[in-house]
Amino acid sequence: MNNNNNQNFTIQNIPEHINQLVNFKKWRRVGSKLQAAIMIGIIEYFIYNNEIDKLKEIVSSTSCQGSDKAKKFKSILELGFKNCQGTQIIDYLYQQLKEKDQYNSSPSEFFEVFLKQKFKYTLSECESIEKIEKIFKIKLIIEKWPAAINQNCQPIDSKDKNTIIIFNLDQKFYVIQKDLNLQNQFCQYCKIEKQGILKMQCKHVICLTCLKNFFFKNQNDVNCNQINCPSVIKYSEFQLILQKLGHVPLNQNNQADQISPLESCDICQTKLSVEFLLSPRECTHQFCIQCLQIKFKNNVQNNFDCPMDDCKSKLKQIYLPSNSTSQLLKSQTIQKQTDIIRNSDSQQKQQLLSNAIISNNQKSMDINSKCNYCLNQPKDHILYKLKCNHMMCWLCFLKIQNRHKGQFMCYVSNCQVIIELTDLIQYFSITQNQTIQSICGNCDSQCNKKESFCNTNCNHCICFQCVINIYKLQRTPKCIRCNIIINEDFLDEYYFKQQVHSTKDTSELKRYDPEFQKDCTFCHSPFTEYNRQQNLDCKYHAIGTCCAIFPLDCPQCQMQSLIMEKQKLHFFLFYYDQDFIQCNTQGKQK
Repeated sequence: MNNNNNQNFTIQNIPEHINQLVNFKKWRRVGSKLQAAIMIGIIEYFIYNNEIDKLKEIVSSTSCQGSDKAKKFKSILELGFKNCQGTQIIDYLYQQLKEKDQYNSSPSEFFEVFLKQKFKYTLSECESIEKIEKIFKIKLIIEKWPAAINQNCQPIDSKDKNTIIIFNLDQKFYVIQKDLNLQNQFCQYCKIEKQGILKMQCKHVICLTCLKNFFFKNQNDVNCNQINCPSVIKYSEFQLILQKLGHVPLNQNNQADQISPLESCDICQTKLSVEFLLSPRECTHQFCIQCLQIKFKNNVQNNFDCPMDDCKSKLKQIYLPSNSTSQLLKSQTIQKQTDIIRNSDSQQKQQLLSNAIISNNQKSMDINSKCNYCLNQPKDHILYKLKCNHMMCWLCFLKIQNRHKGQFMCYVSNCQVIIELTDLIQYFSITQNQTIQSICGNCDSQCNKKESFCNTNCNHCICFQCVINIYKLQRTPKCIRCNIIINEDFLDEYYFKQQVHSTKDTSELKRYDPEFQKDCTFCHSPFTEYNRQQNLDCKYHAIGTCCAIFPLDCPQCQMQSLIMEKQKLHFFLFYYDQDFIQCNTQGKQK
């Protein structure tokens, strides 16, 4: 029995007779508890996919008071984060578990404590799996041998990187080990997912594009950006890497006269600045936008082979940005404005920004750039490049603006550059005014600023349809994205103006059906026992007593010539009869 437990945490060959796992070679035995196997699978998933920050967040947010085993497991992970880097954390974890917890019961306890604190009650096994998949946006595959009679025993796909596969054999659980060479990984610098990126000595990864950008700035070496990691890539090592990959060696001489490094599109061989070349996620080749558009133009399917003959990688059309040319031009405009704000005198900024001219030799921002603060790519593609070259989106700027005055230190790890808040305020105020299109703060759809309600305290726009829903559903008017209340008077003024503009000639209107009309067509207040429909001689509008006017005619048809005043209803709840009598008497006196 003791020898059997000694096999826990060891990597073993998968038996050949298990049909579901023919695409895999190795698995790791993790004991006899499913919860422990899921916890180990989550840890391996986050570390192998370079998402250790999410794992640290789980550990730091879980309080293990009252459970000694969970507390022991938490301390092991915290020591691993402190003393190890990358996959070394996994090796340290299994070494500690072999010495202190051969039965692997502490991960199970920690997993149960985490879920109970997260959802405030004890979850069943099925609920736990469902919640974990939803929280971490992964897929948990749990199989066993022999399989049930009615179960499909098709082989599991080994290339699906968003899965955690756990196998039950003779009441012992195993975490399937994926081939790390097949898994896409995130560059530690640009946070873009690619296959075939370079591993440093510490096993942290960096993409070729980031390396080129560093050495193009005349740096002699590149330090790993992870905390307490001493690894370095020297310029001579970088030149050897380029030679092995068949790329032209980078010449650091006389780079001050250049705007950005020139590289060739792998299809048309046209030399372009690296900012104008797209590097697909599945391989390290790079192409100009025009060549990729031509390649994808007549392809009906959604999946595409890499245009290079010797490359077996797959490209997806969604990797090519829509309207690439216009987005690229927009990103150039933004970058031009950013440079002007940073480099010009304060008196010249406003004039230069309004007259910014785009030229082909100006440094541009990558159209796929992400905000370094929230790690998201904004839908409006508006980013501010700080003087430390980190990107910031509009939403993150709003959060920082509420916390600081004058200056703040860049939040990105290991970056201590002081940023002037006034530059960001001026930049975002101009870019927001220049853009006609915006994103609705309630439904996240694209909307026209001129047609939307923009008089909010958070500077987000609310589309007209969402404003209608606020009145129709009697909701509290607020920006859902920021959870900030909207001034009702401003919203009423906007709403009635839109109603006036949207009123058409009665010859173009369709008749309403009295049987199905449930609310006032003017203000969308629902018809109730107290808000009854007026008996108006109008075939196109249904008006309630909520919008009563004199003379008794259809107000919506005469909107262009009406001066409207809509008072709000006030409801009172009286506990005593004398309060009701007193209020009623005061009302009559008025």
